[in-house]
Amino acid sequence: MPRKYRIFGAGYWISPHGKFFEVAGTHIGTVCSYPERFGIDGEVLRKVFMAYGENFGEERMVRELVIQVLVKVARWIRLRNRGNSGWDINLNEINENTMRQLMAFFKTTYGEQISFDPVHLRAGKEELDVDVAFIIRGEWLVKNGFSAEAAPGVESIAGADQIPEKEIVPVDLSGLMEESEKGKAQHDK
Repeated sequence: MPRKYRIFGAGYWISPHGKFFEVAGTHIGTVCSYPERFGIDGEVLRKVFMAYGENFGEERMVRELVIQVLVKVARWIRLRNRGNSGWDINLNEINENTMRQLMAFFKTTYGEQISFDPVHLRAGKEELDVDVAFIIRGEWLVKNGFSAEAAPGVESIAGADQIPEKEIVPVDLSGLMEESEKGKAQHDK
């Protein structure tokens, strides 16, 4: 039976409420196309790109900063498959809830297939290198004193525009513009 979800080279977002979808292109491109679904004011997002001298949606400094805010503040999970290098995953913290969400995500996307694709988890300064099978089997959960049973479900949706209004977590990016101004002031000294 063919796999329903793309793996090789695919990028996904998992919302704070467990909705996941594949990004068309780049993660920041999806955020720029649907800022309000990520809890971001679209005008403020445009101003942040301008403050850093970047084109809207460009994969440079603003991309990194916006993804950090979405992950740390709103608790989004960003996933990118790098082919043979495996998965790069940014998440707020490595804890019971996020590991259960990842378990459910990988069970859904890989189905019955056993995979030892590498997974690199990055939560701020904490990093963990494991593989897909380790997550699906719930080994992190067991190792940390939790049951590997009853993972919360994740739900596949078509795209960011399908995120229910009531599940949107507001995100304030105005601090990024302030950081840009501080950086310019120090540069000009």
